[in-house]
Amino acid sequence: MSTDAHRKCAKCGATAFQDGVTSLHRFPKPGKTNIKRARAWAQFCWPEQDWTSSAALTRLYKSNKVLCKRHFKDICFTDNTKSQLGRFSVPTESRDAVSFQPHEPSINKSSSITLATTMLRCPTLEQSSSEPNITVDRQTNNSDDELQCIMSHAEGKCSDSRSDLDNDLLAFMSEIKSIISDFKDQQNENMVKIFETVEKIKMQNIDIQTSITFLSQNYQSLKNQIDKLQADCNSNLIHI
Repeated sequence: MSTDAHRKCAKCGATAFQDGVTSLHRFPKPGKTNIKRARAWAQFCWPEQDWTSSAALTRLYKSNKVLCKRHFKDICFTDNTKSQLGRFSVPTESRDAVSFQPHEPSINKSSSITLATTMLRCPTLEQSSSEPNITVDRQTNNSDDELQCIMSHAEGKCSDSRSDLDNDLLAFMSEIKSIISDFKDQQNENMVKIFETVEKIKMQNIDIQTSITFLSQNYQSLKNQIDKLQADCNSNLIHI
């Protein structure tokens, strides 16, 4: 995947700079387990050309051609931002094609057969060549079946990925709910303790107020007695 603003989609010519396409995906590298997928990408963009040669697919990969995200179904992506394709994803959504001329002359089926025959007759040349062996897929009528098989496999992988993501999301939500529930219970316990403490303080205040009232009354009684004693003392002094 590339976000280079100057690279164009090989199918519709969209660019990140002009069309706001933020997800460009490079053509897959052909290999033993990936050649069918690479051929499906090439046939999707240029169906009129012959892509039975692995060398042609390799040249296409090395030319850094890309497809934008608009040519893939949502199920082909492994994330909601459509920035990461699944391993077996192939394009199916058509747009206006852009003409493509390979840097090297394309190898048609007849030339591929001739070259393959020559290489079979010359073992030394085959062993010394640095280019991969060019083979011809004689079962061209089964290309649609192969593409459908790849699509089914890709949809299965994407479905499994989404199922795992949904399960993880449900587990995460359940954990969050459990944490919130525990926090709520703890807060309720704290509130009960606070209310109990407040009630105790109220009762203590009432006891203190009662004690103060009692002391105030006793103080007044003692004061009256002292005043009476003082008056009696003064009266006795006068008589003396």
